[in-house]
Amino acid sequence: MSELLQLPAAFMAGLLLGVLFFWGLWITVHRLDRAPHPARRMLASYVLRFALVLAAFYFLVRYGDWQQLLAAVAGFTLARIIVVHTKMPHRGGNGSDA
Repeated sequence: MSELLQLPAAFMAGLLLGVLFFWGLWITVHRLDRAPHPARRMLASYVLRFALVLAAFYFLVRYGDWQQLLAAVAGFTLARIIVVHTKMPHRGGNGSDA
């Protein structure tokens, strides 16, 4: 892949990983009330999500450079902001917490 496309591709990979990670967390939390063993389900979800992200970031470090890793982390962080913003209930009022 050309050097020009490596950073955007790493950013998009981080964005996709972040969406999968935080969407998976959201689904896990909302299904805990139906789980016979909620702690087991939460732990299994965490291990699966963390292993996926860790393997992907390891791949970037191993076969890329630090700029690609930084771009992927930026995408991952943006995904967190997007998922939290779309999944959090909106509060009424004028926006102040007072």
